[in-house]
Formats: sequence, C-alpha cells, structure tokens
Amino acid sequence: MTKAALKNLAAKISAFIFLCLVFIFLSAFTFPSNSKYLTRLDMAVLMEKILEDSSISVKDQSLPSYSDISKEQHKSIEKVLKLKIMNGYPDNTFRPDKSMHNLEVISYLQRLTEYLRKTTPDSYSAKQLFRFLSYSDDPTIAFEYNPLNFSKEFEDPNELTSKKLAEELAYKLTRQKSEEKNCIISGQIVDSLTNKPIENAFISANKQAIAAGKDGSFCFNLPNNTPTADIFAAADGYHLAEIRKDLNLSRNMTIRLRPIISN
Repeated sequence: MTKAALKNLAAKISAFIFLCLVFIFLSAFTFPSNSKYLTRLDMAVLMEKILEDSSISVKDQSLPSYSDISKEQHKSIEKVLKLKIMNGYPDNTFRPDKSMHNLEVISYLQRLTEYLRKTTPDSYSAKQLFRFLSYSDDPTIAFEYNPLNFSKEFEDPNELTSKKLAEELAYKLTRQKSEEKNCIISGQIVDSLTNKPIENAFISANKQAIAAGKDGSFCFNLPNNTPTADIFAAADGYHLAEIRKDLNLSRNMTIRLRPIISN
C-alpha cells in the first residue's frame, strides 16, 4: 500500500473515531426520567445545564428541601432551586414526575431568560434563549411571535411537552458553536435512495463536529480564509461519507448517505 493510500486510510479511521467520540459527547446530556413527556425534574435539569453553561455560581443561598426528591436530585438541580427559578408546592413537595405543558415550559424559560438577561447576557445559552423566545416578559407572546427557532410542536400551549422535543430544545440551547459569521457551510443530509432527510446524523467539517437537525440540516461557521472543508458525515445504518468541499464554488450542499444493505 502506498504512503498516500495509508495516509488516506488513517484520515478515514481518525474521522470515524472522531465522529464516534462526538456522538458520545452530544448524547451525554440526557433527562433523568423515562417518561414520554417532559417532567418537572427534567425541566429543572435542563435549566441547571443552561446555568452551568453560562458559568452561574450560587454560593450563599440556602438549598430548599422537598420531601419527594432525593439528596442526589436536590444536588442535580441545586442552582435552579437556590435561585428559585423553580419552586415546590405548599405541601413541601416538588412533584418531580409531573408532566409539563408547553405553556409551563415556556413560562419557566422566560423566567430563566429574565435572570440571564440581568447576569450573563453574553453567554451562548442566553443568546439562544433570546433568539428562541423573541424575548418578552409575557410568556404568551412567544406563541404569537413564533420565531425561526421556535418548534411548531410548541404552538399549542395546552399540549404536553414531549421528551423528544425537549431534547431537541436542550441541544439548541446548550451546544457550543463559533459565533463567527464570515464563512458558512450549510446543507442537508439525506438518504441517497429515498432522498428523505436522515434523523440522528452527525457531521464534521475541519475538525468541528455537530449533530444534524431533525430534518437533516446542518450549518458550520468557519474562518473567512478557509478555502476548502474536509467533511465527514455519519449515521446509524449508513456508510460514512467523506467529501472535500471547495468553498470558492459553493457554500451549500446536500450530502447523500448510502444505506448499508445487509445480505
């Protein structure tokens, strides 16, 4: 095998390992309950994650204690409880397994947004919340504005919030992405046979890696002087795709992954 072939093979192996590590990393944030719908404890965990990503430190406030959550659960949502972004009920319960409606979720996000607006407005999560909610003090305004990042599944305030929808929301609010906007690579990952979007796909470009959206869409921000991008895309049940993109020709692309057909 030639040096060039060995180098190419090594690059593919490295990319595959890199995507596997990214998959593990991006899948690391999970909600503690197994309910189909978002629970009060799930919501508190999500907001705790946002507070941590925004480097919020809470030291002096006392930690409320509720009779129906364990010490470990208290610890996992410590900042949320200390800052009183979420409160318990008069009977000293938190009701961690209670499912939440869309309006409740939006109301808590508005409360969190108000806190971040006053403390760390430049944090990534705070900026995403502002964009997501088209910020208003009135939670019902979020439904009327229906901004670009606002999922249509949130449109009915009386519907229970699904766990899947909440996980997508968590990803939008907590993933780290460069704020540079000079050079953008965007596109969609689709099935090469059906041309339908592939869910749960992952993609890397020049050693940056993200999970594609539910509709297979993706977007990368790279430095302005980037002439080409080495792109790798992967999804369960599909062959790994490797593409070198000339950014001088186009900055939008459709990546078609070939299904793995078992004999």
